[in-house]
Amino acid sequence: MIYCSSNDFQMYQLTAMIQKATSILVLIQNIKLASKWPKLMKQWCQSDLIMNRRYGYLKNFNRKMKICLALYFLVYTVHFFLSNFNDMFIISLSMALALRFKQIRNRLEYNERNNHKIGMSDFWLEMRRDYDRLFHICKNLDDCINGLILISFSYNMYFVISYLYHQLMIENNRGQIVMFYCFFPYLALRVFAVCLYTSWINDESLGPVNILNSIQSRDYNPEIGRWLVQMSFDDVTLTGGKIFKIKRSIFLS
Repeated sequence: MIYCSSNDFQMYQLTAMIQKATSILVLIQNIKLASKWPKLMKQWCQSDLIMNRRYGYLKNFNRKMKICLALYFLVYTVHFFLSNFNDMFIISLSMALALRFKQIRNRLEYNERNNHKIGMSDFWLEMRRDYDRLFHICKNLDDCINGLILISFSYNMYFVISYLYHQLMIENNRGQIVMFYCFFPYLALRVFAVCLYTSWINDESLGPVNILNSIQSRDYNPEIGRWLVQMSFDDVTLTGGKIFKIKRSIFLS
């Protein structure tokens, strides 16, 4: 990449090749996803039926998704549609699953404030099963889209690094400098958005830990201990091609 960046023609040629290769890889990953999608959606729908009955529908989810989609596509052009769709697809699935984990945390917080069903073993068994159900959905979801996530990260990071290097190493006129300060934040925002929403799943999955650890001894029962052990062993994260896990710490790495 550094070698090609030293030559304008080669840099633009490499950029075009990267864009075309990324589009082809995204297409291949979506074709592979099509074979796994019915099974994943069946599992997700079954979980949603149970979660909706116990926790209610996700509040304002449709409105949040519409606002997110509108804002996201507002700043992009048709030329970048395929890569943006891949990012938005990952963000949408991550948001839906993270909000389900958030519902479990909200239910625990509500019951803790009102001391409702805190000492009942059946309640904790039900909550642990709901959590376990979402964990398996997350695992299957990662099996389906980890390739798309890896492509998204690779594509976005390549353009952030190459654009920054090209801008710093090659002398530019005032117009190009203005374009840099306008376009570079957009590139960085794409990387940040995908990181933020995919790592949100892991953040919400750890939400119950503090609540469970604060349960008073008189209300403690074996199901709480089992749940804590399960959360310590179950790594609820999405990955990039099974190579790296996407957690909040990825922002610092």
